[in-house]
Amino acid sequence: MSIRGRLTLFFVAFALVAIVLTSMVSVAIVRNRAMADANQAFLTARAQLATSLRLRYQAFEDTSTFSNVQDVVRKVTKYKDKSDFGFASPEDDLASRKALHDDLADAQWDWTGTRSGSFFALTDYKGRVIYASTSKAAWGSDAMPLKPVAQAYDSGGGFRGAGVVRANDPALVALAPLPASASGAFVVFAAATAPSGVPGSAFVQGITADDLLRDVALEDRGTKLALIGPDGVVAGDLSDAVRKAGLALADDGPPVELGDAGGTWLVERFPLTGLDAKTPIATVLVARNLDVGLEVLNQVPLLLAIAALLPLGLAVGLAAFLAESFTRPIVELEGAARRVAAGNLDTTLVVRSRDEIGSLFAEFNVMTAGLRESLRIRATFKKYLAPEVVEYLLNHPDAQALGGQRRELSVLFSDLAGFTTLSESLEPEAVVGLLNQYFTEVSRRVVARGGTIDKYLGDAVMAFFGAPVPRADHAAGACLAALDHLEALRVLSARWGKDVLSVRIGVNTGEMIVGNIGGEEGQDYTVIGDAVNLASRLEGVNKEYGTRIIVAESTILAAGDVVESRELDRVRVKGKTLAVGIYEVLAEKGAVAPALRTCVAAYTRGLAAHRAGDFPAAIAYFAEALHAQPGDGPSTTMIERSRAFLLDPPPPTWDGAHTLTSK
Repeated sequence: MSIRGRLTLFFVAFALVAIVLTSMVSVAIVRNRAMADANQAFLTARAQLATSLRLRYQAFEDTSTFSNVQDVVRKVTKYKDKSDFGFASPEDDLASRKALHDDLADAQWDWTGTRSGSFFALTDYKGRVIYASTSKAAWGSDAMPLKPVAQAYDSGGGFRGAGVVRANDPALVALAPLPASASGAFVVFAAATAPSGVPGSAFVQGITADDLLRDVALEDRGTKLALIGPDGVVAGDLSDAVRKAGLALADDGPPVELGDAGGTWLVERFPLTGLDAKTPIATVLVARNLDVGLEVLNQVPLLLAIAALLPLGLAVGLAAFLAESFTRPIVELEGAARRVAAGNLDTTLVVRSRDEIGSLFAEFNVMTAGLRESLRIRATFKKYLAPEVVEYLLNHPDAQALGGQRRELSVLFSDLAGFTTLSESLEPEAVVGLLNQYFTEVSRRVVARGGTIDKYLGDAVMAFFGAPVPRADHAAGACLAALDHLEALRVLSARWGKDVLSVRIGVNTGEMIVGNIGGEEGQDYTVIGDAVNLASRLEGVNKEYGTRIIVAESTILAAGDVVESRELDRVRVKGKTLAVGIYEVLAEKGAVAPALRTCVAAYTRGLAAHRAGDFPAAIAYFAEALHAQPGDGPSTTMIERSRAFLLDPPPPTWDGAHTLTSK
């Protein structure tokens, strides 16, 4: 399929997907809103029911506390001078109880202010009714079969409890005759008193379950409640299916969505507790029909589809126009790219606009020009570690021909001392890790000093300074890079927590060949020559003098006053007849400690005496140097040589230089 066809299909598909996603999101938003409203209604229902129960419990507490009603009873009965009103009498004085009933029944007063459908009753210590608010004639009936009352008396006094009782329970009917229109269930509270520790009376209050549920004003929210007693008594307006499904839930769990209870319902179950706020006396279900709140969802997809017809038509027309506008320059660019791929780098595009397409055409022309320019060097261009090499060769294409130039440069060789021993004590992975960290630190510092990393040889590094970018300070850069090696090891030792490696460095400055060395299929940008070989030899000379950085005299002269150094000796490397002066690089200019400076001064006097053949004086000077800098490697080496010459004097032709017998 062409780009034009794909773009058109894309825009149409995008519009359709947008419609579907918008519909899905709208449905999800409405549904989540309905669920959130239901959960909020549940929280409100629980809070209102808890408040209602708390207030009713408190009212019963106030009413049933003997001390609270004592004064009232005294006013309406003949027991005006008795604190227990005869309840604590060990005798079964029915006449006194009947007299108390008559006084209370004749009195025009209300114990509790209970609403219609609720009741309040007072019994004696045997559970016989003395007074009931629903019937002034109630007298002497036995309320003991009523479970909360029986529990109050069985406890021996001091009991306070509650329960849910059916309205037609015989004991409840005997205790408090109720009108025929009363609720099918009562929440009954009972509290026993025990004056002087003897069971005396019981206070009983009943509240219709429907009255209790009506305290939760949620009809306008579509939320329904049900109260289920322990023996199956039910109050409320939930259907049997919802009630059965709700009873299968766990108490105080999160609301659960039920889809098989005559619709889609969200139901929550929690316990109704008694006077102690701990003991469950019934189960409460709160439910909401989500179908009512989600009816609008059925209309959302259709409304969105109708509303999207116009945008969809516009999208098709816009897709056709944009497809044509986009594909024309793309087809032209495709043809040009095909010609370039075939090797025609002279291909150019006509820039007709200043927008992104015009910028793309212009960049394409720049790209082809760059390809034409860089094609000559791509065949021989390899990966160079120094960024300057890349830039130099790109800017000087003539420099990447096979062969090289003779130039004065400085070359550095460094080698890790003790690395072989270390590698034998570590796992190969650990050895590679240490080596990579070392090369990273050293390479970064060499490049920062203007050097080019030539190659890594095992644990050794070869670098040169002054090429490919010409630098007049190449000798100074090489000396500073050598000192940087020591700093890199210091940083790594701090990171590793111990000194595990040391380094030996040799530097030389002189004429050498620099350029691309190799064949047509593979080249290295490197340096070769005797000056390079001498630098490699000087790296090994460190072992003989106990030093870390040895540079040739030519390097010190070219570096100027950038670094502090001391002349170590004149040496004749193996295979060469001419001796060269060698120096130890100590530090950057002005950074030599006083003790080391004293050591260097004494060493210089000792070296002069040694070359003059005054070996006793030389030994004394070298000893003075050792005293100033204990452990100084060059001083120790020269003391041994001077002592050897005392035993076996050098030949008369000796020129003061030391001939090395190994590379």
